[in-house]
Amino acid sequence: MNVISKMIFGSKLYGTDNEGSDTDYKGIFLPSKEDCFLGNITNAINKSSGGKGKNNSDDVDEELYSLQYFMHLAYKGEMIVLDMLHTPEDKMCTSSSIWRKLRANRSMFYSKNMHGYLGYIRKQVSRYNVKGDRLIAMKRVLDYLSNFDGELKLNNKDIWANMPEGKYSFKVALPQEVRWGLYEVSGKRFPETIKVSEARGIVQRNYDNYGNRAKKAQLNQGVDWKAVSHAFRALYQLQELLDTNDLVYPLKDAEFIRNVKEGNFDYKLDCIGEKLENELSLLCKKLEDSKWPDKVEKGELDRFILDVYKE
Repeated sequence: MNVISKMIFGSKLYGTDNEGSDTDYKGIFLPSKEDCFLGNITNAINKSSGGKGKNNSDDVDEELYSLQYFMHLAYKGEMIVLDMLHTPEDKMCTSSSIWRKLRANRSMFYSKNMHGYLGYIRKQVSRYNVKGDRLIAMKRVLDYLSNFDGELKLNNKDIWANMPEGKYSFKVALPQEVRWGLYEVSGKRFPETIKVSEARGIVQRNYDNYGNRAKKAQLNQGVDWKAVSHAFRALYQLQELLDTNDLVYPLKDAEFIRNVKEGNFDYKLDCIGEKLENELSLLCKKLEDSKWPDKVEKGELDRFILDVYKE
């Protein structure tokens, strides 16, 4: 395989890593002409030393994109492209004349079509907040039901009347002709006619199915600090690109981002949500007012690929 670039990526590139951070690599490979002619181009090749669970500091993840797919991501405005193109020499494991030419012309990838960056920020802000709120709702129901004998039925007047109610836990409105009640908590429903032990089992299983990050969110006012740190990191990257037409690693805001990731703030008292929302609004306005073209010129990307294969 003709690897034209490979670099350290993720937190060890951004400067936001800590002792628990794993090692990530990204890169680009050049498919052979035969694979191009026969339509056998693979978009990406992935290798990982970790299993299905959460990575730890000993794990290594590697992902290599075909040049063609890399250009496709560039045209879509995906943030990973700009992350890679600004990687400094001391973080490069493999380089080539093709890569150096790409990097030297990285400004051709700047455009107002930054849906990848903006979408990523919005997604990371909201990704685990809802999960945290759902977990809180389930825990409240579990705690409530633990006050009663498991053999009792939910329709016992002392139980049903005071079942916890909120955004994710409530009695379901049913037609008047239905003679039994239905209760829902975090998307799971059960009738009032079941025993307390059965209801607790349903809620407990749903609670246990949520990942560790979501459970951490429950303990942090519904906030997943790692997700929020990713949002700030992407926001500051795009801000720097707009201000300087360049992006330098490690990021100048790395210390703040790391502190967010490690949960060294109070989400409400430190107005983290408001800060992120306000800065995102300013960023969108700055992007709209920039002199960048509306989108990446696809013809330039195609010509670059064709020139590589002519050499």
